[in-house]
Amino acid sequence: MSTAAGSIDLAYVSEQGLLSIVECKLWRNPEARRDAVSQILDYAKEISRWSYEELNDAVGRAAKRTESANALFDLVQEQNDTMDEQAFVDDVTRNLRSGRFLLLVVGDGIREGVERIADYLKQSAGVRFTFGLVELAMFDMPDETAGGIIVEPRVLARTYEIERAVVRVADAGVVVEEPPTTGLPSRDGGGRRKPITVGEFYEQIGRIDPVLPERLRSFFERCQRDGVEVTLARASYILHWRQEDGRKVNFGTLFPNGDLHTNYIVESAKEIGDPQIGVDYLEAVARLVPGATVKKDGNYWTWCVVVGGRKPRIADVLERADEWLTAIGRAIVAFNGLDND
Repeated sequence: MSTAAGSIDLAYVSEQGLLSIVECKLWRNPEARRDAVSQILDYAKEISRWSYEELNDAVGRAAKRTESANALFDLVQEQNDTMDEQAFVDDVTRNLRSGRFLLLVVGDGIREGVERIADYLKQSAGVRFTFGLVELAMFDMPDETAGGIIVEPRVLARTYEIERAVVRVADAGVVVEEPPTTGLPSRDGGGRRKPITVGEFYEQIGRIDPVLPERLRSFFERCQRDGVEVTLARASYILHWRQEDGRKVNFGTLFPNGDLHTNYIVESAKEIGDPQIGVDYLEAVARLVPGATVKKDGNYWTWCVVVGGRKPRIADVLERADEWLTAIGRAIVAFNGLDND
């Protein structure tokens, strides 16, 4: 992706709108490490000046999607078609404005100098970023195993949070504040949405339909009586069945916005030996909702039930809860049959 500071080797964006910049380097000269770090910092400083529209245009040119009005969102939506465009644009804009990036320098033989690189990074006070060094160890496979190369990524430097004071001009004079929290949003709430509680889930689902919480509780109880685990994850409830070897089969992920996600099950069925079990389950669920079909694009992980291109609504499937439980039960019997074989 082209910038005024040069062309970025690799650029990524998460569903939460966090940008990652990767600089790839062969470490054959003593200046390579410092040059790579200096270069990636230049990229970050340049992009931090961009608007969402400028980033989107650069992505469109790099991905050869100049005909798309929102190439960046289109690329992300291809991996997750439940994304909200406005929320995504807002997240990216906010991270651009604050200069919050993940910067990764990736090389084939990083050995020493990590401390010196960290010291050098602390001299850069223009953007808020997280930095990592990744070494890619390369191993040639013998010809008798069909050859090829195994690549093993090794994170050589823990994520550094670059600390700096913030100086701003106030009416009373110059104020020096504590350094801002930097780095990737963590899984414990550092920048990401906190895990949803049981009460919050039912409160949100109740805004869609006041009777839905009680219907869901009743359905969950029936699932558990039939041996299906009902687990509250970070932002959803998941219907799991556990195989004898401990692997889980996902029969549905229920989100507080009322959507039902049914991907993963065909991949689980493929792993145990028969992807058709997963397909049969998806087709059974699709028959419960008018206009629903089984989307079979991409790999098995992404096959799922859709209605008009969108995820089905929990309330619609619960209208035929008995048949949904029957479909789950049939799939479990089929999985058990494969286990016994």
